[in-house]
Formats: sequence, C-alpha cells, structure tokens
Amino acid sequence: MMERLTKQYWRNLNPWECCGQDHFCTRGCHDLGGCTGGCIVPKLYASLGKYEDTGLEHERAQELAQAEKDGRLVVLPFCIGAPLYETTGKGVREYQVEQFSIGSKDLFIHAVDKCIWYRGGRIFGPEQIGKTVFLTREEAEAALKKRGVANESD
Repeated sequence: MMERLTKQYWRNLNPWECCGQDHFCTRGCHDLGGCTGGCIVPKLYASLGKYEDTGLEHERAQELAQAEKDGRLVVLPFCIGAPLYETTGKGVREYQVEQFSIGSKDLFIHAVDKCIWYRGGRIFGPEQIGKTVFLTREEAEAALKKRGVANESD
C-alpha cells in the first residue's frame, strides 16, 4: 500500500498549510485572494488528496485511465445489493441486484425478487433500464401512471 502524502482532512486546510512556504512564497500568497487566487500548490495538494482518498494504487489508477481512454470503462448507476424496480401489467415488482455478467456484446444484470413468497431471479439487460426497469420505485410508479396501469403489486 502506498504511503499517504496528504492529511486525511486535507479539505479543511488553510492553503498555506499545503505548501508550508507562507514565509517564502513568491506566488502571491500574501496578496488579496492569496493561495486560493490561483496558486498551483493547493490545487496539486487537493488533487493528490482526492486520488489518495480513492485508495487505488498507482498501477490500478493507470489501468482505469487507459480503460476509459479506450472506451472500455463503464460506470453503472447501481451496485450489488441495490434495488431495481420492474414495471409489470399488475404494478411494480422489486428486485435486488445479485451479480453482473458480461455476454459477447452486453452486460446482464442478475437480480432476485424481493417478495417473500417468491424468490425467483431475473436477468435484465441494460436496454431495459428506464423503459421497464427503474432505479427507484418513484420512477417505476411514474412510468406505470403514464401507461395508465394501477399498481397492485404492493
């Protein structure tokens, strides 16, 4: 693990504390607006602090940056354990994301039904998000209302 170079509470620091050069700085720290008026040192410190807050090692961060550059990085709007809401002819059915799998051309979302009497699973494709599968119950209920379907699944 890489040694942390910034303080955990870096966001609360006076900019002078970032560089420690308050008595020697020739960048205008003592001018109106001071360090916050454009000095690069607090900006660098804040950027490094944000990176260190991610907990990523340098190699992993480089790998993610390259994946993003290549168009291979996808940020999903949900995670394992997150709820998903499917609209059906009878209302809204709640699922919980169990896992993801990647097919030849697509990502598939494996989810389990949250109903006690039925623990069946479903696989949703990303093309269903926003059409028949929603990230919040409110979005799902609004879609049902728009289609004129009463929610009977509660």
